[in-house]
Amino acid sequence: LNIHPGTIVKLDGAGIDVGVGAQLIAEGRDGHEVVFTSMRDTRYGAGGTFDTSNQGESGNDAEAGNWGGIYASAVSRVSLDHAVVSYAGGDTRIEGNFSSLNPVEIQQAEARIANSKFENNAAGMSNPGVIVLDEAAFRNRLFLCVVLKQLLSKTNWSLS
Repeated sequence: LNIHPGTIVKLDGAGIDVGVGAQLIAEGRDGHEVVFTSMRDTRYGAGGTFDTSNQGESGNDAEAGNWGGIYASAVSRVSLDHAVVSYAGGDTRIEGNFSSLNPVEIQQAEARIANSKFENNAAGMSNPGVIVLDEAAFRNRLFLCVVLKQLLSKTNWSLS
């Protein structure tokens, strides 16, 4: 799936599952980011006033965890560049049950994440954090070092 610059993807209680061997390419550019956010987020849409959940004048009712997140399965590929991920980390239906996702989960997949913003997200699963890595292959090793440094400085995690 290739998502073009300036596209806004709004979700409510759903997640994005990049299946085995599939790819998600969401590469925006400055001023034309690809946005993944809550259906209730009134910041994005036509002129910044697109009321997708009929909230009227009440404003932005979006909350952390309104939607699941992006899950990259084994041998899949994900590229997020100039992307925004907001209000993710919530429950979503998975295989007939409900489960929490972290805003981005990379499970034995290849990933590239650059120039992207993660904001107002819930912790998702019991592992606190924005990104979960499981045998992931990163094209941008500097990014991986920065993420690990940020995670270690903001949590009680340690590497052993």
